Amino acid sequence: MLNRRLLGVGVGMLTLVVGMVRSPNATAQTRTFARCETERITVRLYDEGDGLMMRAYDRLNNIEWLDVPARLNPNREGTDYFNTRGEVAVRVYAPDRVDEPCFVVLGDNPPQSGQLIGTGPVDDEIEGGAGRPMAICQGRRNRVRIFDFRDRQIMRAESLQSGAIWLDTTARSISVSDGTEYINNQGEQTIRLFIPTDVGTPCTITVGNESPEQGTLLREPITPLR
Repeated sequence: MLNRRLLGVGVGMLTLVVGMVRSPNATAQTRTFARCETERITVRLYDEGDGLMMRAYDRLNNIEWLDVPARLNPNREGTDYFNTRGEVAVRVYAPDRVDEPCFVVLGDNPPQSGQLIGTGPVDDEIEGGAGRPMAICQGRRNRVRIFDFRDRQIMRAESLQSGAIWLDTTARSISVSDGTEYINNQGEQTIRLFIPTDVGTPCTITVGNESPEQGTLLREPITPLR
């Protein structure tokens, strides 16, 4: 059970921190690495171009009570995230498997089990044959995979630094003269994945308005769904 004093007095104090640490660049592109939602709170790990940030929101009181820099510690089964500022220590555990629970720990309180929000199909179903791989492009920072799952095209993006899946949504494809371009249907910013017809040509990953990230095609492309 949540400590009411922590989410009462503590929340009021932590909201003062929010204004001091928020990036002044309002137009920065935001990339979400993980979002864990428990019964009462939502904690989001994201990057607006200034480094990893942790934002916590109390849905019961409709209060954003934390928005500070964070650090990560990858492990064998997932990634632990820790705030580096604030009145209360917050730890978020995001598993690699999307069907496993995430956890949020506030100070000395017991871990709160939650669900990763914005994740897609269960990995076991995909690996078991229900998901047909279409293409995988691995760049310097990200790996983006396109696969067919239950008659839908899915785009999944993973950070090579943390191993966190930061995008998992349906996508659409556009045929161009020298290959196929895939574009996500949902998400905070547009992700464009170019898969060339010639497997010897680099694939590219474009996140928002950033410069295209060249990558290596790990799987030959399969004719996309029509």
